[in-house]
Parts: sequence; structure tokens; C-alpha cells
Amino acid sequence: MNDDREKLEQLIGAVLREQPLRRAPPAMESRVLAAIESRAALSGWRRGFMHWPIFARVSFILASFAIVRFTLLATDWTLEAVNPSGLLAGALSKVSWIKVVAEVVYSSLHTIPEHWLWAGLVIVAAVYGTLFVISAIAYRTLYANR
Repeated sequence: MNDDREKLEQLIGAVLREQPLRRAPPAMESRVLAAIESRAALSGWRRGFMHWPIFARVSFILASFAIVRFTLLATDWTLEAVNPSGLLAGALSKVSWIKVVAEVVYSSLHTIPEHWLWAGLVIVAAVYGTLFVISAIAYRTLYANR
């Protein structure tokens, strides 16, 4: 099977190499060249971070770190301000809150008819499937056909 495939590839390659070169239509050629020139003429600021001058990139990174550092200092999030016992108490209070919510949900499961739970599960699955299908159609329409 691979031999047939290779022969077919060679045949197609030979036929394509024999084809004469063709020029693009003049209107298309001028549009493409104009687009290339306009992108080349863009300043580094508009082409992306990697096209910025090295001084500007380093300055931007240092300024970002400085802003984060000053923000952390202003909110007093230093390591000395962290109280391990306070963290543990906060975590335990969250765990007890989750336990209360779990008990309420568990007790309400016995009062809700079983077919309602199954219907809710089917509705959630149908909405998820619909969202998936709409996303796939949108992707195919907007990006894959370009």
C-alpha cells in the first residue's frame, strides 16, 4: 500500500512540476504587495511585544514587577503579616461551611422526587451538548473556512 502511495505522490509531483508558472491577476498582486508593505510599515508597538525595542521590553517588565511589589506592600501581604493560626482557623471555618451546605443538599435530596433529579440531569446534559454544538459551528464558520 505504501508503494502505491509513493508512486501516486511521485506522479502528482511530476505533473505539478510540469505545469507552467502563472502570474497572479494584477489587482490581486497589487493588493497583496500593499498589505505586505503596510504591515512592514507598522511601528514595533503595534506589531507585538517581541518587536518592541529591547530597552522598552526590559522597562515594561521592570515596571510591571514594581507595580506588583508596591501593590503587595500597600495591601500588607508580606510574609511577616501571614498568621499561620489565622490561616488554619479560616480553612476550618470554610470546611465547616462546606459541611453545612453538604448536609442541606443531602437532606433536600430525600425530599425531591427522583424523576426530577433525572430530568434535571438530562436538561443539564442537553444544554451542555447544545453549547458544544453551537461552539463547534461557530468555530467552523469563523475560523476553519478561512
